[in-house]
Amino acid sequence: MMQERLVFEIHTQVMALRTGYIGLHTVLANVREQTDFRPAPDEWSIKEVVGHLGDALELFSEHVRHIATCTPGHLCHYDEGQLVRDHRHQEQSFDLLKARLTCLHLEFERLLLWLPLEAWSLKAEHEAWGTTSIRQLLQLLAAHYAMHTEQVQQIHQCYQLSITGAA
Repeated sequence: MMQERLVFEIHTQVMALRTGYIGLHTVLANVREQTDFRPAPDEWSIKEVVGHLGDALELFSEHVRHIATCTPGHLCHYDEGQLVRDHRHQEQSFDLLKARLTCLHLEFERLLLWLPLEAWSLKAEHEAWGTTSIRQLLQLLAAHYAMHTEQVQQIHQCYQLSITGAA
């Protein structure tokens, strides 16, 4: 009975993550023309947000593998702004960035669903977040999707204002 409850919890969390991804994907379907637009010089474009989410999924996958295999050492923190600049997402094709995000998301879901149940109780130390479990990583990633979905909507609104000349 305890194992069935855990499986249900895991699937519920994975479905919540999928719902966040679908929400983001839906918003991205409506922003084709302004993917290069930056609301301000020091803010990200939609391309950079999508590229960053792909980077985050790669890192979260590494974290999950690290925790699940009990690999010694801390989960690393990274400078997301620097990584976005290093990967030059602004210069990449929006369609390729979206395809990369989709592939990485599906791979991440598959990783989660294939983990042995005992891995879900394991934890590791993260440089910034402290002791972290796979469940907590999922919650963080779902919140990350929600935050960046809202950011994409805000960039879209700023773009609309910029082309209509409204202040």
